[in-house]
Amino acid sequence: MPPLRQGNTSSVRSRDAVNVEEAEKMAEAAKNSGKVLMTMRNNRFRHASQFLKQYIDSGRMGDIYTGRCGWIRRRGIPGKGGRFTNKSLSGGGPLIDLGVHFIDLAVWLIGNPKPVSVTGATYCAANFVFLTLR
Repeated sequence: MPPLRQGNTSSVRSRDAVNVEEAEKMAEAAKNSGKVLMTMRNNRFRHASQFLKQYIDSGRMGDIYTGRCGWIRRRGIPGKGGRFTNKSLSGGGPLIDLGVHFIDLAVWLIGNPKPVSVTGATYCAANFVFLTLR
């Protein structure tokens, strides 16, 4: 992470890491630099997300113990022939491209509970991730 080595606080856009080793290297670089490394999770800052977070935090929804998230890309595949459709460039398909944003939003909305288990499976037509949270 060159920006961190140069002493800069950094933000990483999609895709941040495709495996544990990459994520650990990023975390280590941030720790060694003493700077903040933020992965781009811009949906947290949307007006609707901020409203929903305040509503949930107020207690009006009671105890939330499970959640589900999903996304429908209505405008087709961006950059057809580019990294979105080339497995060696995409690093994980829709799960890495879009899934991380919505899993992050769902978990953040309910207060970042510690996961009990996380499982996932990738299929040709879709990606599925199941989260069971405490």
